Amino acid sequence: MKFRKTLISILTIFSVLILFGASTFAAPVPDYASDGGQIYNYDELIQWNKSLISEYPNRVDEVKINGTGSIYDTDHAQFTANVRMIAGTSTGVQWSVSGPATIDQNGYLTPTGSGEAVVKATANEPSIISTSVRVYPGEGPADRYFLDSVTHKSAEYKLYIATNPKRPAGNPTPSKVTSISLDKSTLQFMHNKDGSWSPQQHTLTARLQPAGISGKTVNWYEDSPAIDLIPSTDNSIIVKPTGETIPGKVVTITAECDGKAATCQLSMASRYNGDLSVRTDKQNENITAGGTFSLNASVTSKIANKVNLNWKSSNPAIAAVDNQGNVTGISAGTATITVTAQCISQSMDFIIKVINS
Repeated sequence: MKFRKTLISILTIFSVLILFGASTFAAPVPDYASDGGQIYNYDELIQWNKSLISEYPNRVDEVKINGTGSIYDTDHAQFTANVRMIAGTSTGVQWSVSGPATIDQNGYLTPTGSGEAVVKATANEPSIISTSVRVYPGEGPADRYFLDSVTHKSAEYKLYIATNPKRPAGNPTPSKVTSISLDKSTLQFMHNKDGSWSPQQHTLTARLQPAGISGKTVNWYEDSPAIDLIPSTDNSIIVKPTGETIPGKVVTITAECDGKAATCQLSMASRYNGDLSVRTDKQNENITAGGTFSLNASVTSKIANKVNLNWKSSNPAIAAVDNQGNVTGISAGTATITVTAQCISQSMDFIIKVINS
């Protein structure tokens, strides 16, 4: 009995010593992380995260496609994509399709036959994939997520293209265009300070109805020499600015086939406003009624010889001005002569006082 009590006491003391040693003499937990084999320094992981976030400020979380279930091979389908962002702003998706159909970069699908087609939308911005790693900071093990790799998220949409049973037998291809539309209703060229244009070109595509029609030629027209229309693939053209391109100009592009037409408005904008200056041959702002003098305006920019100047008097009954900047005093009083340089959106005022002779 006495031996049993002694043994129990010894075992109890030994257990206490083990627990005390484990809690008191254990080596400190290192500030490291492990993903199941690879060991990382915690501070380096944090810095890695920050550098990736800085390099990819716009990041995609999810892509979803909105579409339609099944269509006939004589129809078209318009697809749209919703891009949910982790951070930043999306600039859209790239469209592709496998199966009996084609799709443009606006999500407009045209069947080329019947069967299953798979539409795919891939986000333009990247997505940063997270990896769960085991982190050992001060308070013990914890799961943390660290940015691992960069990829582009996408979504797919399946639809079935069925043969239209109402298509007349022996006449599978429609013979006349019933309507025409363009993949873009507006375009813009932006004039830069160095005289170049952004972008350098646009692509414009005509869509013919009914679907499946072939052997048709689309005729393209523009109402200004400011642009060139260059034939591209079937029913498409490339639009480029020319040496006659003037910022502020709006050009109408027309596509026509079988008497049906569609238009696109192309605007020429300016990113650089240039410099407008006005000089005069007068020593002061006073003139007499019946007297005249000239205001000379000039524009210093890459397009100075293409900028029109508009002259206007705030009170033509006191002072009049013609299209060349020649001012005539009419009656006593004060008037403001304003010159505006079109396209670069700059104006200057010249205040004059008319006195009786």
